[in-house]
Amino acid sequence: PQVIKPSDVQNATGAVATYNGALGRLRTSLNGGDVNTESIWNFAGLLSDEFKVSDTFAQRIDADQRNTQNADAVVSTLYSKVQQSRGYARDAINLLTAYSPTEKTKIAEMYMVMGFMEMTLGQDFCNGIPLGETVHRLPHQRFTPVFVGELPIDAPARLVDEADRQHQRRQPGD
Repeated sequence: PQVIKPSDVQNATGAVATYNGALGRLRTSLNGGDVNTESIWNFAGLLSDEFKVSDTFAQRIDADQRNTQNADAVVSTLYSKVQQSRGYARDAINLLTAYSPTEKTKIAEMYMVMGFMEMTLGQDFCNGIPLGETVHRLPHQRFTPVFVGELPIDAPARLVDEADRQHQRRQPGD
């Protein structure tokens, strides 16, 4: 095996390979990757009392007691994995759009991954995390491009539009 250079994936095969890699990053960011790596869902569950600690691992005990350190290696790793998953999805979107534009389902799935990772960052870390290109967009706008245009299924976009209409009708204080 050799090192894969960015120029090696500048084609349709490379776009699909990047897509597959992005799916792998999604899995490892959510599930921890192996038997000895923390999962973002488990860690958030400890912090929110959805789960209770039952071992002697210091970082889990700290999370369960809401006493997580600023430089906690477990939390830093979890944050990095979520951000990396988001970045790999963006790379896959760019490559698929450029080299395999007919792969609309794969492009849609990568938009879903990006949106899901952005919501995970907001939920588990802070809703004020700067997200670069999406920092000025509403959360649902990350999902909307997936379901409009030439894609055959637009029901989710209609649901988002209806939710927007309902939200706009609400009066302050409702």
